[in-house]
Amino acid sequence: MMFTSHQGLKAPETEDPVLNLRLQTVATLALWGALAGLMACPAPLQERPADQNTAAICEAGALDPGPGYARRLTHQEYIWSIHDILGVDLSAWRESLPRESYVDGFKNTAWGLTVSSRHVEVYAHLAREATAALSNDHRWLRNLSLCEETAERCARMLVEEAGMELFRRPLSSDETRRFAALLAQESSPEAGARLVIEAMLQAPQFLYRLESDRAPDTLNAAALKEPDAFVGTLAEEGIAAPLSVRPGTYRVSVQLANDAPHPIVATLSVGEVRSIERVAPFRTTRLSLQFAPTTAGMTSMQLAASPLHRPPGAPVAPRVIHVEVLGPLASQLNAEAESSYETRALSGFEMASRLSYFIWHSAPDRELLNAAAGGELDDAEGVARWARTMLEDARARRAFKSYLAEWLHLDTLATVERSPERFPDFSEHLIEDMRLEIENFSQAIAFDDQADWLSIFDARFSYLTPRLARYYGMETEAAPDEPTAFDENSPRGGLLTQGALLTASTSNDTTSPVKRGIFVRERFLCQSVPSPASNAVMQAAPDTEGLSTRERLQRHSDDPSCNFCHRAADPIGFGLEAFDATGRHRSVDDTGHPLDVRGAITQSPYERDTLHFEGARQLGELLSESENAERCMVEQMYQYAVGRPTVDVDRCTLNAIIDEARSQGRSYTDITVAIVSSEAFRHVRQHRYPGGTP
Repeated sequence: MMFTSHQGLKAPETEDPVLNLRLQTVATLALWGALAGLMACPAPLQERPADQNTAAICEAGALDPGPGYARRLTHQEYIWSIHDILGVDLSAWRESLPRESYVDGFKNTAWGLTVSSRHVEVYAHLAREATAALSNDHRWLRNLSLCEETAERCARMLVEEAGMELFRRPLSSDETRRFAALLAQESSPEAGARLVIEAMLQAPQFLYRLESDRAPDTLNAAALKEPDAFVGTLAEEGIAAPLSVRPGTYRVSVQLANDAPHPIVATLSVGEVRSIERVAPFRTTRLSLQFAPTTAGMTSMQLAASPLHRPPGAPVAPRVIHVEVLGPLASQLNAEAESSYETRALSGFEMASRLSYFIWHSAPDRELLNAAAGGELDDAEGVARWARTMLEDARARRAFKSYLAEWLHLDTLATVERSPERFPDFSEHLIEDMRLEIENFSQAIAFDDQADWLSIFDARFSYLTPRLARYYGMETEAAPDEPTAFDENSPRGGLLTQGALLTASTSNDTTSPVKRGIFVRERFLCQSVPSPASNAVMQAAPDTEGLSTRERLQRHSDDPSCNFCHRAADPIGFGLEAFDATGRHRSVDDTGHPLDVRGAITQSPYERDTLHFEGARQLGELLSESENAERCMVEQMYQYAVGRPTVDVDRCTLNAIIDEARSQGRSYTDITVAIVSSEAFRHVRQHRYPGGTP
């Protein structure tokens, strides 16, 4: 039996603990998956007028951390959490999970992390695989085997230790009791421990990052003073338990099983409110009622059953499966009324999870959880100190590669195909060399050099393998773990000249200034290029034979229905035309015409606001000095940290983060620390709903 002190779906329990586990997982994951999927997408951050004094507005405004969401672990977070906690590598099973998609630019966006029946099925399978692969020498099992306390005490110690790391917080007494009971059902302590771990790996508390958005005095549950009174078989005289209530609306639900060969009539009552159900032989039923006390005090909840047509000597034999008491609640939420909210600081354990999944893409370790328990994450200084420590850990570099791949959509490299006739030296090995280049180069800027993060656009070095250096046409000794400097005459320098990005932003054998321009707009300036108008002609302009790529696109964009979109993207993409569809430097375009790599970034309808450049290096230099690019880089890192795109209420937070990071040197570390120590990152909205307790 289970008593619930929060809102949620609970599946009926059976005598089979593994079936209980499946039912609870399906019901609860379905609830959270539905909630995550139904969240409305916030509007993108609006450009502020140049003459607006945002500092004064932000100083006067109240703290608003923005909307928060329950977030399922991404596949990468799931795999790394299990690896770091259990020492079990499930990466070979990754493809068995449903494919994740980019939502608003990243894969960790909360409303994209829905749950299907396929997720539940695979999570169940992977939980068994992970538990079976768990070493007998794992500290949890080792401590259990060495435990000299009573069997009950040893079971509770195992449950509390495993629960702390897998649920990323201390377990409640009810959770400890239920999991300890599950352990005791197995034939040996080790088998019981493995079953507990398997169950925890499928629990929403592990699979979701849960932060309460409910004000503590809004949805408190009634306190059953004697919960054990409802355990097991219902005696013929019925059972009762005292209930502590306060003003508000309560809902009570009891699920009952009739194990007798005759029907019974079951009655559930609280005070004068009563619910009666007839239960057929060997069937289950749910009795529910709602009551609304006007004053605080004690009342009693009673459950009774009487037989119908009972043969002589046959037992009544109903059995309590599940009891749930929720309240105070609104009997009906007003769908037209908006909820009000206040803010609260995250608890230390909630903060530990936010930090670890942002910086490590994995669960907090025991050291970080101990810091949370000791109050070390309760203020901005403590959070900043721990963030810097975490960034020195190898897990931060591992996570950085994952962020880099999502930010630049590098997973498209896995499906790149190029014509062997046009690109005979292009291969899977070369793609791996390109990926290694962009990872080592970006890590050098972010971690090794602690350089200005925007120098990623104009740095005059890279990390090349000998094969990639030859492909780039360079006559130099190159080693992937040593920086290769570019001379002043080299066309290369910065992210925009690297093969991985140039290849990933091109879909076939020929380059596309349109696609490359859109990529730069969206990923480096956070500016959306509008979709084509409904009346746009989606085909090449006529009479373009003999024209260069630039001239053909110009002819196409002369169409009024196409001009607005192409004006935003094409001039940027033209500046990258000196590199072909695999990142090699060239002097003619795909049509054989001499290149014209003059480009421009339009910022308004006025020519005076247009930034002109020539070639990829100059474009990189513009981006490295651009306030728009600076804001975009910070905005995307913040989006990744909170799992949602930024909205208007984040404007002041972003301003403060930018100012703080800029004052420290604007390195990747400086931006990360500024984000996690910000007031918004360390707080969460707490909602109050119409009809709740005043």
